[in-house]
Amino acid sequence: MVYVDSNKLEYFISATHSLNFSEVARLHHISQPAISRQIGLLEEELGVKLFMRIGKQLLLTSEGEMFLHEAVMILDAIRNATINVKRLNQGGQGRVTVLVSNTCSAIYRKCLEEFSLCYPNIVIEATVALGYEQQKSINNGDFDFCFCSEYMVKDNDNYEYIITHQDQMFLAMPKSYPPNPDMTDFSGFSDYPFIGISYASSPSLSETIKSICISRGYTPNIIHQYNRIDAAIWSVEAGAGISLIPKSLISLYFTENVNYTPIPGEDCFVNCVAAWQRNIVNSAATMFRDVIIELYSTTDRGE
Repeated sequence: MVYVDSNKLEYFISATHSLNFSEVARLHHISQPAISRQIGLLEEELGVKLFMRIGKQLLLTSEGEMFLHEAVMILDAIRNATINVKRLNQGGQGRVTVLVSNTCSAIYRKCLEEFSLCYPNIVIEATVALGYEQQKSINNGDFDFCFCSEYMVKDNDNYEYIITHQDQMFLAMPKSYPPNPDMTDFSGFSDYPFIGISYASSPSLSETIKSICISRGYTPNIIHQYNRIDAAIWSVEAGAGISLIPKSLISLYFTENVNYTPIPGEDCFVNCVAAWQRNIVNSAATMFRDVIIELYSTTDRGE
């Protein structure tokens, strides 16, 4: 049986960053032999080698690379449990876990503000994730709530949701370029380099951009592609090309050297939602759900 020791996990994680036991010892204010001993004990408990040496260079083994992800998760779980127990002892009244998409961050902030006014002693643990990470977490039921695009939960029977707003796609163009052409005629963009978003990082946004371009007979000349929308906006600001950006992210990453123009058409609007587990057993989550419904009771429910 492996006994979880948070100190050993901390030393191991630090060692994966620096690949230098002496540096780990300096950071944790203990001796280098003590670090080597603790890592050795962890390897004995696991029955695998986590590090190997090639000459003077310390490297992670394949088992070490695999264990790193688990070690981070275990250490986070220990820390979160410690925080929650202490908070409960100090009068805390529960915990709610939330997954937030960047495009829904403003709506989440609004819900959080209202909820915190009503229930200041309930812990909210929020995670911001990219497309595939979001979808995996939603499918696994890892969170009480998720603020995301409707398509992520629309066909999932485990969730109820309420539409919070519609996001619209905008053309992002450097101010150094000529004035924006007619938004109903994308042929004017044919000579411009295009800044894309990778499908792996954001399937929904990538597919939306692709669909908009295809429906308008436009084949973008993609010269750069990023896994984050802020990096795409920076490239537009640098004058490297044009891109299509959701309105909700423009305010988050606004830059002075970019012109943003709304694109007309129903295919340029995306429903965004606040969703929750259909069978809520967490009383704190029930209260969070009630706040959401109160805020958005005039919009559509997905059940």
